[in-house]
Amino acid sequence: MPNRRRRVRAVDRIPRRWTDHVEDAAAWALTGLSLLLVIIAFVVGNGTFGETAATQRAEAGTRMLVTATALESMPMLALEQPLFGVPARWIGPDGQPRTEMVPVVVGTKAGDEVPIWMDRNGARVPAPSPHSTAVAAGFLSGLGILAAGAAVLGAVWQLVRRSTAAANVRSWGREWATIGPRWTTQQ
Repeated sequence: MPNRRRRVRAVDRIPRRWTDHVEDAAAWALTGLSLLLVIIAFVVGNGTFGETAATQRAEAGTRMLVTATALESMPMLALEQPLFGVPARWIGPDGQPRTEMVPVVVGTKAGDEVPIWMDRNGARVPAPSPHSTAVAAGFLSGLGILAAGAAVLGAVWQLVRRSTAAANVRSWGREWATIGPRWTTQQ
């Protein structure tokens, strides 16, 4: 059997402190937790998107767009009418005409059509939320989870680094207390 020499790697020649092993273990653990954090942020963001989109579909199913007719003009300067609305008339779901103040854009003239949203009972309600709201809610919730998790993981990493650095300083102090006098007496 031929004599094979063991190949010495650079890592084998560098002495490692116990704190190096602690930092390595913490780095691997935090890397794994970071990957888990990305998955959790995606799942939460996707769930928030789904819930918001379901709410929007429910809103859209219970609300209807009605066209009202403005009875007065909205002045170009809104200071003349601080309510930012004009009286408008429309036919409710019960077939009866209704007249109420409705918000309109500046410059609306009497006789213009004004869109309003109503529920099935004829009460005025806000327009259903657009799809972009669900996308934004999902994105922001996932981003919030990601940012909070990254802050926690970063704080843990800083704690590990400070602790190992403090342990190294104490160790170097003990070693210097042993070796230092021998070096200073040889001069």
